[in-house]
Amino acid sequence: MFDHEAIWDMIVDYLDLLQYVLPSPVISMLTSIISLVWGIYKTAETALRPLVNRVATEPDFKSILILVLVLFAAYKILHTAYRVVIAWIRLGISLVMWAGIATVSLWIYARGIDGFVDDVQEQMENWLQWASGWQSHVSALQRQKAAQLKKQQRAHRRYY
Repeated sequence: MFDHEAIWDMIVDYLDLLQYVLPSPVISMLTSIISLVWGIYKTAETALRPLVNRVATEPDFKSILILVLVLFAAYKILHTAYRVVIAWIRLGISLVMWAGIATVSLWIYARGIDGFVDDVQEQMENWLQWASGWQSHVSALQRQKAAQLKKQQRAHRRYY
């Protein structure tokens, strides 16, 4: 595939040229980093060589590998989109919460604590009155449904 020794020789030659431009501590640091990266590369190449040879020679394995890579990319894209949507939802919830806190704070500031409590009590009474109206409506519907059910049961008993 590549002539590794030629690549390594080229890197060492360029490091030798850099000694005229960079200070020696930087050169020694670069040498140690490049040696470490080169060692990792050689180890990874040795470990991955059978896999690369298998992919190159078997088209079925290549197709499966491409499918896995496409699915992984799709998963990453969808995960990113999900995180974006969740971030916007959290932002919206935070804005609504802080707007509510600001509104209640301004309401308390404008009316005072006693006025605020009076307003809240009045609103609760109005809401309870409205809810009891709906409750009576629901109760009437339930009574009507029960009466209709009894009528059907009586009619059913007459026939059998």
